[in-house]
Amino acid sequence: MKKYAIAALSLCAVLMTACAEDNNENPVQGVDTESVTIGSEQNKKTDSVKSEAEDGAGEQAKESPETDSSSEGLYESFLAGEAKVHFNSENMNFENWNTTNIENKELTIQELADSAKKDFVDEEFASECVSDVEYSYIDCGNDGVKELLVKITAGIPEGVQFDNYMIIRDNAGSLQTVFGVDSWDRNYVTVNEYGVIKTDGSGGWGTFSFNKSYVDGNGAFHPLYGSYVTEYIDAGTERGSLWFNGSSHELDVNTNDSYAFLAFNLDGKDGDETYSYARIIENPGDQDSGSREYYYGSLDDDDSIYDDSNSLKQFFDREGLKIETIKDIDKMIADREAAEGFTDDLDKGAEVTTQPLK
Repeated sequence: MKKYAIAALSLCAVLMTACAEDNNENPVQGVDTESVTIGSEQNKKTDSVKSEAEDGAGEQAKESPETDSSSEGLYESFLAGEAKVHFNSENMNFENWNTTNIENKELTIQELADSAKKDFVDEEFASECVSDVEYSYIDCGNDGVKELLVKITAGIPEGVQFDNYMIIRDNAGSLQTVFGVDSWDRNYVTVNEYGVIKTDGSGGWGTFSFNKSYVDGNGAFHPLYGSYVTEYIDAGTERGSLWFNGSSHELDVNTNDSYAFLAFNLDGKDGDETYSYARIIENPGDQDSGSREYYYGSLDDDDSIYDDSNSLKQFFDREGLKIETIKDIDKMIADREAAEGFTDDLDKGAEVTTQPLK
């Protein structure tokens, strides 16, 4: 999503992922998921009534546990500093880690941590930078097969710290990076147990951004949507400027109520193309009333504010910006998520807490 003039804040860039082909110079021996035995010939059922669908389900049920066990062994070898991961920088989005020197290389976890420290973007402080490693197992797509979440924290002692998150996947016996993003005090990242990634950013007082994506069970990255919110615009003052469609729009309308102005990216491409505004509920009696994941407060669902007679609607018409109702925006988001195979069950996964690498 476009950065919307937030200084030093780069939210999750749209990343369409495809697991890179492995060129590991030191492959881990003895891990071959294709060699997992599905069942001996003499034990196969010969009942002619058995459907192909039942065959597939039976094979999957037998293959998954042993394959997952092999993957976990490979992850443990990586965490122990033995196995290496293929670093595919195309899927990485780090603000303060210059990964140019490690692109398409096979790296141990220590080499990753060293790079995060040595290749700190701000060269002035690179010599002072320290790094720390934590990890957790997750289950992208909730398919019962584990992936590895690694967090490498790099930054200045008693200064700004950046938590660099990476999802690593076993791809037929070799480790591949799937996705990466950094979290800091103006760009907070959460990853849940099913591979759902959410980022909440702030560009200063009254401006907020949000991005949502997930990694499925096949290791494919799915950007779902992003939003940028400006609130409490005050016409005729220094806070009278609204940033929509890549340019500034000077609001010339005074309102009695407080409004949030929202721009959305709903197609997984760079840029914001869908716009809305909504009345802010200042003191909601029910804390869940009007709440949405892309806004920290509560928004009124009143459709009357989008009538052609409304002064804000007239302003946007003059500016040539098509406005969608907040209810229509919610439906567009739901449709987008459904089209990407995203489900409510994935969204309900618990937020991951990483543990220090021993």
